[in-house]
Amino acid sequence: MMTVPVAEHGSTSDGAARPGGESSQAHGDGTVKVHTNLLRLLDQAGWSLLTVDIDLTGERPRVEVVASRSDGLWVRATLDRLGRGVIERFMRERTLCMAVNVKGRRPLSPSVNDTFVGRTRFDGAKDLQAGLCQYVSDNAVQPVDFLALKAAWPGVISVDGQLVAPGAEAQAMEQTE
Repeated sequence: MMTVPVAEHGSTSDGAARPGGESSQAHGDGTVKVHTNLLRLLDQAGWSLLTVDIDLTGERPRVEVVASRSDGLWVRATLDRLGRGVIERFMRERTLCMAVNVKGRRPLSPSVNDTFVGRTRFDGAKDLQAGLCQYVSDNAVQPVDFLALKAAWPGVISVDGQLVAPGAEAQAMEQTE
Protein backbone atom coordinates (compact mmCIF):
# COMPACT_ATOMS: atom_id res chain seq x y z
CA MET A 1 0.00 0.00 0.00
CA MET A 2 1.26 3.46 -0.84
CA THR A 3 0.15 6.58 1.01
CA VAL A 4 0.64 9.70 -1.01
CA PRO A 5 1.55 12.72 1.10
CA VAL A 6 0.05 15.87 -0.32
CA ALA A 7 2.64 18.52 -1.20
CA GLU A 8 2.21 22.23 -0.64
CA HIS A 9 1.22 24.44 -3.58
CA GLY A 10 4.07 25.08 -5.97
CA SER A 11 6.77 23.25 -4.05
CA THR A 12 8.92 20.27 -4.83
CA SER A 13 10.45 17.68 -2.53
CA ASP A 14 13.50 19.90 -2.04
CA GLY A 15 11.34 22.97 -1.26
CA ALA A 16 12.17 24.79 -4.51
CA ALA A 17 9.43 26.78 -6.20
CA ARG A 18 7.66 25.13 -9.10
CA PRO A 19 5.84 26.95 -11.90
CA GLY A 20 2.05 27.01 -11.49
CA GLY A 21 -0.03 24.56 -13.49
CA GLU A 22 2.63 21.86 -13.57
CA SER A 23 1.14 18.38 -13.42
CA SER A 24 1.74 15.69 -10.81
CA GLN A 25 5.05 13.87 -10.89
CA ALA A 26 6.22 10.62 -9.33
CA HIS A 27 9.53 10.85 -7.47
CA GLY A 28 12.07 8.20 -6.60
CA ASP A 29 11.12 8.30 -2.90
CA GLY A 30 7.62 6.97 -3.67
CA THR A 31 5.79 10.27 -3.18
CA VAL A 32 3.60 11.88 -5.80
CA LYS A 33 3.27 15.65 -6.03
CA VAL A 34 -0.41 16.43 -6.47
CA HIS A 35 -1.48 18.62 -9.34
CA THR A 36 -1.24 22.26 -8.23
CA ASN A 37 -4.47 23.18 -10.02
CA LEU A 38 -6.42 20.67 -7.91
CA LEU A 39 -4.92 22.01 -4.68
CA ARG A 40 -5.64 25.59 -5.75
CA LEU A 41 -9.30 24.78 -6.50
CA LEU A 42 -9.77 22.87 -3.25
CA ASP A 43 -8.17 25.72 -1.32
CA GLN A 44 -10.47 28.21 -3.05
CA ALA A 45 -13.45 26.06 -2.03
CA GLY A 46 -12.27 25.93 1.59
CA TRP A 47 -11.27 22.25 1.46
CA SER A 48 -7.88 20.62 2.00
CA LEU A 49 -6.76 17.29 0.63
CA LEU A 50 -5.40 15.29 3.58
CA THR A 51 -4.40 11.96 2.02
CA VAL A 52 -4.58 9.97 -1.16
CA ASP A 53 -4.04 6.31 -0.23
CA ILE A 54 -3.35 4.00 -3.16
CA ASP A 55 -2.96 0.23 -3.02
CA LEU A 56 -1.47 -1.17 -6.23
CA THR A 57 -0.72 -4.67 -4.93
CA GLY A 58 -3.81 -6.38 -6.35
CA GLU A 59 -5.13 -6.97 -9.84
CA ARG A 60 -7.06 -3.70 -9.62
CA PRO A 61 -6.14 -0.66 -7.51
CA ARG A 62 -7.82 0.37 -4.27
CA VAL A 63 -8.02 4.11 -3.61
CA GLU A 64 -8.95 6.18 -0.56
CA VAL A 65 -9.11 9.98 -0.63
CA VAL A 66 -9.67 12.05 2.53
CA ALA A 67 -10.49 15.76 2.37
CA SER A 68 -11.55 18.14 5.13
CA ARG A 69 -12.90 21.60 5.73
CA SER A 70 -11.83 23.96 8.54
CA ASP A 71 -15.20 23.74 10.34
CA GLY A 72 -14.76 20.00 11.00
CA LEU A 73 -16.62 18.52 8.02
CA TRP A 74 -14.57 15.80 6.34
CA VAL A 75 -15.18 13.18 3.67
CA ARG A 76 -13.62 9.84 2.84
CA ALA A 77 -14.03 8.58 -0.73
CA THR A 78 -13.03 4.96 -1.32
CA LEU A 79 -12.88 2.80 -4.41
CA ASP A 80 -12.52 -0.92 -3.70
CA ARG A 81 -10.97 -3.59 -5.91
CA LEU A 82 -14.37 -4.48 -7.38
CA GLY A 83 -14.84 -0.94 -8.66
CA ARG A 84 -17.45 0.07 -6.07
CA GLY A 85 -17.21 3.60 -4.77
CA VAL A 86 -18.39 5.06 -1.46
CA ILE A 87 -18.32 8.60 -0.08
CA GLU A 88 -18.72 8.82 3.68
CA ARG A 89 -19.25 12.16 5.40
CA PHE A 90 -18.34 13.02 8.99
CA MET A 91 -18.42 16.04 11.28
CA ARG A 92 -15.43 16.30 13.63
CA GLU A 93 -15.84 18.04 16.97
CA ARG A 94 -12.75 18.81 19.05
CA THR A 95 -13.24 19.55 22.74
CA LEU A 96 -11.37 19.62 26.04
CA CYS A 97 -12.77 17.31 28.69
CA MET A 98 -11.85 15.74 32.02
CA ALA A 99 -11.10 12.05 32.34
CA VAL A 100 -13.85 10.39 34.40
CA ASN A 101 -11.69 7.47 35.57
CA VAL A 102 -9.17 9.62 37.51
CA LYS A 103 -9.68 10.69 41.13
CA GLY A 104 -8.56 14.01 42.54
CA ARG A 105 -7.41 16.81 40.30
CA ARG A 106 -8.16 15.99 36.70
CA PRO A 107 -6.45 17.89 33.91
CA LEU A 108 -8.28 18.80 30.74
CA SER A 109 -7.38 16.56 27.86
CA PRO A 110 -8.20 16.91 24.16
CA SER A 111 -11.03 14.82 22.81
CA VAL A 112 -12.07 14.19 19.21
CA ASN A 113 -15.58 13.05 18.32
CA ASP A 114 -16.40 12.14 14.71
CA THR A 115 -20.13 12.04 14.01
CA PHE A 116 -21.24 10.06 10.97
CA VAL A 117 -23.29 12.29 8.67
CA GLY A 118 -24.04 10.07 5.69
CA ARG A 119 -22.93 7.65 2.99
CA THR A 120 -23.43 7.62 -0.77
CA ARG A 121 -22.60 4.63 -2.98
CA PHE A 122 -21.35 4.80 -6.57
CA ASP A 123 -20.95 2.22 -9.33
CA GLY A 124 -17.43 3.02 -10.45
CA ALA A 125 -14.44 5.34 -10.40
CA LYS A 126 -15.97 7.81 -12.85
CA ASP A 127 -19.17 8.15 -10.82
CA LEU A 128 -17.19 8.36 -7.56
CA GLN A 129 -15.00 11.13 -8.97
CA ALA A 130 -18.05 13.08 -10.17
CA GLY A 131 -19.82 12.56 -6.83
CA LEU A 132 -16.83 13.75 -4.83
CA CYS A 133 -16.41 16.83 -7.03
CA GLN A 134 -20.13 17.59 -6.78
CA TYR A 135 -20.09 17.25 -2.98
CA VAL A 136 -17.03 19.47 -2.58
CA SER A 137 -18.44 22.13 -4.93
CA ASP A 138 -21.88 22.03 -3.25
CA ASN A 139 -20.32 22.39 0.21
CA ALA A 140 -17.65 24.92 -0.71
CA VAL A 141 -17.02 27.91 1.54
CA GLN A 142 -16.40 30.02 -1.59
CA PRO A 143 -18.00 29.12 -4.96
CA VAL A 144 -15.91 26.86 -7.17
CA ASP A 145 -16.67 25.62 -10.67
CA PHE A 146 -17.72 21.94 -10.65
CA LEU A 147 -16.36 21.27 -14.15
CA ALA A 148 -12.97 22.85 -13.35
CA LEU A 149 -12.73 20.78 -10.17
CA LYS A 150 -13.65 17.60 -12.05
CA ALA A 151 -11.07 18.36 -14.76
CA ALA A 152 -8.30 18.76 -12.14
CA TRP A 153 -8.66 15.21 -10.74
CA PRO A 154 -7.25 13.08 -13.61
CA GLY A 155 -3.75 14.11 -12.54
CA VAL A 156 -4.38 12.16 -9.33
CA ILE A 157 -6.96 9.48 -10.17
CA SER A 158 -7.95 8.40 -13.65
CA VAL A 159 -11.64 8.03 -14.36
CA ASP A 160 -11.33 4.40 -15.49
CA GLY A 161 -9.83 3.36 -12.15
CA GLN A 162 -6.86 1.64 -13.78
CA LEU A 163 -4.11 4.24 -13.43
CA VAL A 164 -4.44 5.96 -10.10
CA ALA A 165 -1.38 8.23 -10.04
CA PRO A 166 1.12 9.55 -12.53
CA GLY A 167 4.11 7.23 -12.56
CA ALA A 168 2.09 4.46 -10.90
CA GLU A 169 2.61 2.11 -13.84
CA ALA A 170 6.38 2.43 -13.55
CA GLN A 171 6.24 1.98 -9.79
CA ALA A 172 3.98 -1.07 -10.11
CA MET A 173 6.43 -2.60 -12.60
CA GLU A 174 9.33 -1.96 -10.19
CA GLN A 175 7.43 -3.74 -7.41
CA THR A 176 6.81 -6.84 -9.57
CA GLU A 177 10.45 -7.16 -10.61
